[in-house]
Amino acid sequence: MQCITIATFLLFAAASLAQNVIPSGTILPVKLNTSLNSKKSKAGQEIHGGLAQDVPLPSGFKIRAGAKLGGHVIAVTRASGGKGARLCFQFETLRIGRRTVSLTMSLRAIASMMEVHEAQLPATGPDRGTPQTAWVTQQIEDEANYHGGWPVTNGPDIVGKSLLSGGVLVRISSTPWRQCGDDVDHHDQT
Repeated sequence: MQCITIATFLLFAAASLAQNVIPSGTILPVKLNTSLNSKKSKAGQEIHGGLAQDVPLPSGFKIRAGAKLGGHVIAVTRASGGKGARLCFQFETLRIGRRTVSLTMSLRAIASMMEVHEAQLPATGPDRGTPQTAWVTQQIEDEANYHGGWPVTNGPDIVGKSLLSGGVLVRISSTPWRQCGDDVDHHDQT
């Protein structure tokens, strides 16, 4: 992959202020706002992103969609000799209101702008006048999202719920055949 433009990331965050504002294991759905290109990007280049949806925390506090993230490119390896390009980057800060929170994050999933867009539209067109709260959409990892506060399912299993304000809360776990590592703490995440 030579160029990453706008993408959405699910990132694990462990943040610390004096009172540990964001608990370890919290999922942050991040929209990358900086274009990355293995031919042009350089180590040290600043990157920016924003939260794609509200993130509720166990404390009752909510990090609002659009909260800004900052980071930088760590390393770039250009494609050569039949090997693909490699671009490493990290987000380090999250701006919440007037506070900046330090982050330690790992990538959980990545999706292109088109995959994210398609996951927000029903597979079959709704009738005219059908409100979005009555739509059923297929999510990126094949979950079915029954909009309007209804369940998010994976086959017969309920794995989360749809939010009236948009977005979903789901239980994150690894998929056995995908070699993605150990399961995350099983508490609801955005």
